[in-house]
Amino acid sequence: MNIHRRAVVAATLAFGLSPMPAMADDLRGYSLDISAIWDTTFRQGHSGPLYRHHRIYIGQAGDVFDYVDQTNTAAAEHAGTVVALEAAKTTARDRMRAWTLQGNRLTGLVKVTEGIFASTIDVDPGRTTCTISMLMQPDPNTHRVVIQRLNGQMDEIMSLTIRSYTCTVRKGNIFAADQ
Repeated sequence: MNIHRRAVVAATLAFGLSPMPAMADDLRGYSLDISAIWDTTFRQGHSGPLYRHHRIYIGQAGDVFDYVDQTNTAAAEHAGTVVALEAAKTTARDRMRAWTLQGNRLTGLVKVTEGIFASTIDVDPGRTTCTISMLMQPDPNTHRVVIQRLNGQMDEIMSLTIRSYTCTVRKGNIFAADQ
């Protein structure tokens, strides 16, 4: 098992997430549409808002289709991944992505250069809206969270907060042409 995959597995355990079999009442077959503004403070370079539009579809077979458009004052990025639930995959900027699904809660783990981000999306029982939260877990050896920023610069994140967001849920595939 490579070091990135071990880190994602370790983070899953550290955040108290355990793989669970598919539940009859989970979010498979649903889409999430999230627009958010993140306030980020970096050790060096520009700090400020990051605008993200995140679209996610949890497929019936257990694949998570994840596409994000993000921009700040210096750069922009469009990225997408398809990752099986409870698996990990290398993504852009040498990151590792994993998802776990527990009922109405989807949790994403991203292993960055140093440290891990855990984002949690809790869907309301009526499945119309959701709440999001983010935790940063510093690297156990360096005690830092370091990422490659959109402009390619390596930098340490000092703080990350969600300024505002909207989160909607709907049945079906957000990416389907007939939706």
